[in-house]
Amino acid sequence: MSIEVFDGRLRSARRHRRAPLDLTVQASLADDILAVTREGLSNCARHAQASSVEISLVLTETAVRLKIIDDGIGTATRSSGLTNLRRMAEHHGGSFTVTASDAGGTELVWTARIDS
Repeated sequence: MSIEVFDGRLRSARRHRRAPLDLTVQASLADDILAVTREGLSNCARHAQASSVEISLVLTETAVRLKIIDDGIGTATRSSGLTNLRRMAEHHGGSFTVTASDAGGTELVWTARIDS
């Protein structure tokens, strides 16, 4: 699943079928998913010196998981941006991890609970 932004709206796409994510989850969660995606991609571009990035977004009935994997030089040891991502995850009853990916580079995983 990939993330696309159309006119400021966060959407998910799978197999050429598009369904608006922001109509599936609460607006505050959709906004945070977009903010996490932007921060993750910004870190890839500014700090990791990555040449490629893979983004996956998995949505279930109870949770959402965003994973960003790059092929860059690794993670920063301290970052206020990463602290904010952790706070956003915790606010939504989720979690946040940043680790070295198996193929080198960095793997960011951000989860949140979906409230019904």
